[in-house]
Formats: sequence, structure tokens, C-alpha cells
Amino acid sequence: MTAWWGTLPVLLSKPLFVKKGAVNIGIRQMGRVRGANVIDCGVSSKEISPAVTRLLSADFQSSLANLESPYGDGKTAEKIVSILKGIDTSKLKIKRFYDMEMK
Repeated sequence: MTAWWGTLPVLLSKPLFVKKGAVNIGIRQMGRVRGANVIDCGVSSKEISPAVTRLLSADFQSSLANLESPYGDGKTAEKIVSILKGIDTSKLKIKRFYDMEMK
């Protein structure tokens, strides 16, 4: 079993994609989007210990199998390319740039 803990922003996204749990220690990531795989706790050992215990519990581990990403389905680039391919660019004007002499 793999578990992640700390205060880094990567804890809010990376474990989600590999279906792992994470304990976010402290308030540094407060307000950021996160998946249901992230357990937030304070910085004291009295707060960290129960969070890690919950992370390692069979119930929590089994809940990771059905995680849905709050970041979308991972196909945003494909959707953007599809939309851009459908745009008629023949009437777009080309912006001209001029070098200015600097004094």
C-alpha cells in the first residue's frame, strides 16, 4: 500500500490519478480543489495520527477505487483541438509587428 502525506500541492492531484490516498498536513493548501482521497489534518501528532490511521483503514482504501477527479476527465486538450479544427481561419487578420528604435 502506498500513502502520501505532507504539505505539497502535488498531494492534491498526483495521488488522485494513481488511486492513492493522501494526508494533507496543515493549512497551506486550504481552499484548493482536491479529490475525496485527501484527508486534511492539523500539524500536531494528535491530529496527524488519526488522519494516517483513517488513510490506512480498509474502508478508506476501498473508497479509492471509485474516485472521480474534480479536475475533469483528462480529455480537455482533445476537446480544445477538436474545437480549433472547426474554426475557419481563412478570414483572420495577421497582426503586424514593428520594431521600434530604443534610445
